[in-house]
Amino acid sequence: MAEHAEDTRVKDALELLNSYAKDKRGELQDLLGNKYSNLKSVVGSMGARIQNDAADIYGVSKEKVKQVAHDVDENVHKNPWPYIGGAALGALILGYLLGRSQK
Repeated sequence: MAEHAEDTRVKDALELLNSYAKDKRGELQDLLGNKYSNLKSVVGSMGARIQNDAADIYGVSKEKVKQVAHDVDENVHKNPWPYIGGAALGALILGYLLGRSQK
């Protein structure tokens, strides 16, 4: 009889624990759902801002590259010999390295 009373107490305790866990489960799901939606909105707004910043950086970089290319083009037309010498030296070094690796 004492074992039966202990079994019922254990079963009652387990039922109480299960019902409490079910109640808290709903609250926990609500909290996680709210946090997830907040996180989603924050990440979405950051994504749009990053995309706009990247587009701005791309535009500025494109203009700078065009300006540098224009400046180099002007310098090459004014005084081409240093650039011709640099290209020849680069070709000589590259040819030496490639020829050396085949031996």
